[in-house]
Amino acid sequence: MKLRTTSLILALVLVLVLSSVFTGCGNASLSGKKQPDATIQKQVINTYLEGLRDLDYDKLKGTVTYSVYSTWPEDREKFKEMLSEQQKPVGAIKTWKFAPDPYVDEVNNQSIIITTVTTEKYQVTLTFDLRKKGDRWRVYGIETGKKVSLDKNSVPSNHP
Repeated sequence: MKLRTTSLILALVLVLVLSSVFTGCGNASLSGKKQPDATIQKQVINTYLEGLRDLDYDKLKGTVTYSVYSTWPEDREKFKEMLSEQQKPVGAIKTWKFAPDPYVDEVNNQSIIITTVTTEKYQVTLTFDLRKKGDRWRVYGIETGKKVSLDKNSVPSNHP
């Protein structure tokens, strides 16, 4: 009787473990689960920053909501010229890196991810507000934070 009870318990545990793996509650690599949201969110920001750096209309349009660019001009060349003019004061984007531990609000499908972007002239902190609509993450808002000049001889504008 004791052996049968032990066998039943082991069988039940095995069934629970296998069912959790196949329903996504277990190890993601075993269950074939899609990429985690954090990875997808970083891909969205990477694509956005690549689009900004390369003045790529399609990459930008595919990653943002109307709140970032409220109107999309039909003339792509004029759009590229506008972005190029906007970037002149800070210089072209060279590199970027993500700050660890983004803020995630799973209830509202929102994440706040901070990046440090290095341009030709500055190091700028950008805070991305990402929101999930349906099954897609998109940039909902961008806030520019601290901007540090890379020119060692420059004096900050707020310096007396």
